[in-house]
Amino acid sequence: MNFFDGQVYRRKGVSLRGNSGRQEDGKRILERAREERALRERQRLEEKKAVILQSFLRAGLQTKKAKKEFEQELDELLKLGSCSVWTLENDLLITRAIRLFLFTVRGYDIYGLSSQNYERLCSLCKILLKWLTCFQAKPYLENGYEQRASHVLHITSLLGKLYAVCIYVFSRNNSTTEGLEKSVGNPVLEFCKVATTLEVFAAKSVGELLDCSLKHGVYESFRIWLLHVLELVPHRIEVLTMLFRLLLEPLKTSFATHTNHRMVIFGQLFSISKLLSSLPDSLAYYLIRSLGIEEIISQLSRDERLLTEVLSKYFYSSRQVVGLLDNLIYIMEHLLESSHKEDISFMASYVILLSSCTSTLQNDKIFMNREEKGQKQKNMEGSIGMDEMYSLYQQVLNSMKSFFKIENIRNLFRTLLCEADSIQNSTIIRLSNFMWHFARMDVGLEHNLITALAFWPAREDQEHVLVKLWSLCSLEQNLELFSSNNYTLGERSVPFTLFCRAFTRLVYFQDNEEFYQRQKPFSLEKVRTIASLVKQVLFRALWSPAGSVNPSPNPAFVFNNVDGALEAAARLLAVLRSRDSKQRFAKEGFWETGGGIFVSDTFIVDAAKSVMELEYANEDRSWFEQMDEGSFPSRNYGSMKRNINVLQLSNAARNILRLAPFMIPFESRLKIFHYWIQKEKEQVDLSVHGFFGVFEQSGTWVTIRRDFIVEDAFAALNSMRDRLKQTIRLKFIDTHGLEEAGIDGGGVFKEFMHQLIAQALSPSLYGLFRATSEGKLYPNPASHVLVGPIHLEMFEFLGRMLGKAIFDRILVDLPLATFFLSKLLGEPNYTDDLESLDPEMYKNLMYLKHCDSKTVEEMNLTFTIMDNEYEGGKEVALIPNGQDISVTAENRIEYINRVAHYRMNVQIKQQCDAFLRGLCDVVSRQWIRIFSPHEMQLLISGVTEKLNVIDLKRYCHYSGGYHENHRVISWFWEVFEELSSEKQANLLQFVTSSPRAPLLGFRYLDPAFTIHRAEADDSRLPTASTCMNLLKLPEYSSKEVLKNKLLYAIQTHTGFDLS
Repeated sequence: MNFFDGQVYRRKGVSLRGNSGRQEDGKRILERAREERALRERQRLEEKKAVILQSFLRAGLQTKKAKKEFEQELDELLKLGSCSVWTLENDLLITRAIRLFLFTVRGYDIYGLSSQNYERLCSLCKILLKWLTCFQAKPYLENGYEQRASHVLHITSLLGKLYAVCIYVFSRNNSTTEGLEKSVGNPVLEFCKVATTLEVFAAKSVGELLDCSLKHGVYESFRIWLLHVLELVPHRIEVLTMLFRLLLEPLKTSFATHTNHRMVIFGQLFSISKLLSSLPDSLAYYLIRSLGIEEIISQLSRDERLLTEVLSKYFYSSRQVVGLLDNLIYIMEHLLESSHKEDISFMASYVILLSSCTSTLQNDKIFMNREEKGQKQKNMEGSIGMDEMYSLYQQVLNSMKSFFKIENIRNLFRTLLCEADSIQNSTIIRLSNFMWHFARMDVGLEHNLITALAFWPAREDQEHVLVKLWSLCSLEQNLELFSSNNYTLGERSVPFTLFCRAFTRLVYFQDNEEFYQRQKPFSLEKVRTIASLVKQVLFRALWSPAGSVNPSPNPAFVFNNVDGALEAAARLLAVLRSRDSKQRFAKEGFWETGGGIFVSDTFIVDAAKSVMELEYANEDRSWFEQMDEGSFPSRNYGSMKRNINVLQLSNAARNILRLAPFMIPFESRLKIFHYWIQKEKEQVDLSVHGFFGVFEQSGTWVTIRRDFIVEDAFAALNSMRDRLKQTIRLKFIDTHGLEEAGIDGGGVFKEFMHQLIAQALSPSLYGLFRATSEGKLYPNPASHVLVGPIHLEMFEFLGRMLGKAIFDRILVDLPLATFFLSKLLGEPNYTDDLESLDPEMYKNLMYLKHCDSKTVEEMNLTFTIMDNEYEGGKEVALIPNGQDISVTAENRIEYINRVAHYRMNVQIKQQCDAFLRGLCDVVSRQWIRIFSPHEMQLLISGVTEKLNVIDLKRYCHYSGGYHENHRVISWFWEVFEELSSEKQANLLQFVTSSPRAPLLGFRYLDPAFTIHRAEADDSRLPTASTCMNLLKLPEYSSKEVLKNKLLYAIQTHTGFDLS
């Protein structure tokens, strides 16, 4: 190769790649610089960590070395102290020994004290006991106290720290049964006992000792220790006595001196569930006296900030609050002196503290009311396990059962009612909130609370508690607020609820004499005022007018989210209205409201549609149950796949129909009911015949012998059950066995229904029903004797047939007893209803109710009743072991109610249940519940008043040549008006098969009442086609002939065969 080419300088190379190579070298340099900086930073951190670690290790080694040296020095001092008697001149040695021990046990040694250190602690405590004994023997001011004051104060400071360590260590190292039983006489505890006596230190030193105890968690240690004692030692009186003296002896000074420490002890101890009930009475009294529980309760009630602080710090969860409730209730029941129970100020403070406990429990799942608890029990998951949750719930329930005694409740309210008005209102509201919150947990608690308030003992020096509760609601003083769309009861919601519930109970059990004549606790005028205002509140909760600020009804807003308030108001109005329907104390139309809203066609159609939609949306449950859940599912139903649009109005309409149907006029409710029936018929026809079959005239044909109407009807129709909703067409067989002429277009079936019900329910024919003194019918308790084993099946059948009559709008003459109608509607019966059933028994019970206590005892009555429906009579116990329980002045009200309940409910329960089952096969019970018993009777039988001839004339049709001004028609109406009420009813029955006018007037008679012109012949009788409501009236020559022929026809019941 030729390496020499003659060039002096090397030829410069040219790179065709540009500067990319140089740039890559720069990036590498920057990256390398970053890596070097990171490396140096890591090295600095590692060096810093190494220095820290080395210093920590050196400190540990030095500490260990120093600790070992101190332990050796401490052992020598303890040995010296155990061999010689220390005197007052040994202050420096004592100080040194305590400081050495505190140094050796600090840190983790406290949590697990070694046996060697525990022996050192015992030795030190023995020596200190000698020193303290010597110190107590000579006063402070002897032997130059002034010169030694600084040493003594320093020793007391160290003793406070040692005291805290002793309690802390002992509570954690003696948690076994054996350790606790050996704790009595232990030098450590003996030292603590002496250290807490006031003779050892000046008051200032005691305060420092307590402050040191508070700072170092002595009270928490006491709590842990106490829990071990309560759980593990069966016979622990000595241990408990020692423990409480250790804890409470330093607090012997005045309450104001150590208030903070008392509050801490109160929080630590009273959060222990069932603490006081687990202690001997002597110790429990000692605890509340030494702690000053009365002063603590009073101070907490006065200082809201302190109360909030104590509750949030020591009673922050349900467990702690349950413990506080347990102990407070036990104090009230067993430990509080009678003077305090009558102290208005203290009882007000006690109520404030009790009511404050509910704020913590209010949102806890386990303390919800019983309805919510049933709905949400499956979702109860969280920090509290199911077992503990159930245990806490039962614990609170048991405590409240002892607290919710009727006499306790009355005493609380009676004491607070004596307070000044300004304080009284707030306190009673708090007490009401507390009691209602827990009463909703259990039926028994609620019963006791409502009973105590309703049946308030009469006292001349104090008014009835219901009067105070009503005035507390302030409804009469705030009438102008009802016009506000944002009206709410606020904090008065619970007293309002309690008033409604208690007044409902009182009205339910009052007899007519008490309610109408004695008028206690409210006059009838006051009752009307109460009913009017409650009605306005309820209407405001259920209904809001269109365009208002709050367009949709919001009961929770009006009643401040109080459970049961809405139902309580509605129930009170229902009970008062029921009382008014039996004996008027309010004017006609008093119970209706809405200012004409509820009579509009828009409301009627919308309300009816919304409820029908809800019925079809969930057929397994009643619409009352579905509305309780606040649900309104939209769903297509039936073959036509309909879907009704529901306005906002519908929610309010459904709620009013459910809770307060009496607010809606009877005519509007009847139209709603007829709408439901019509839609149900359409659904039945749709399911049976299909879409096009609805327009066909068809039905189920049944043959009935006139001589055996009840027997043949039972055989042919009983098995149809809900298929009775279909059209039934009937053929009659006369007494000669021949089929009667005519085709059933509906009139024959109406005639059949009238005869069937008249015969089957006749007390003299079949014995299934009895008549009261007023001629009203009710099931016969002895039907099983008269009819035999099929008596209940017969009741079911008659219930279905009555349902069929209601379903087809056939008015039948069937006067039912009020208490029986109430049972069909699910309403309670009143004691006064017994008067119509058994006047003699009612008279005797009223005598028993109002006679003096001596007379009651002389009667020698027991809680039994003689049932004469059995052969020879049978004595029945009204309550378990009733034959052994005498009737006294105190329990006679219960006896009266149980007798009435047995006669009107228990004795005929099977018969009523069977009748209701049959009725509900055809007509939904939820539909008829919008009516009162009186209105239900109208639905069955119609009005019994004289026919409205003017209304009949207005809606009468004419055919065949007759017209309104025809002379025969004029004669007819003149004759009609001249007839008696009975003959007018007979004439109406002759034409329509029903003697009663339609409930809403002849406008709603379908088909319309029609008079058709027949051939002019004075020898012919008028004839009728009942299926068409058609009267075929010949053109008679005179008014007298028309009257005679008409009367003859209706009296002999002729004129049907040729129709």
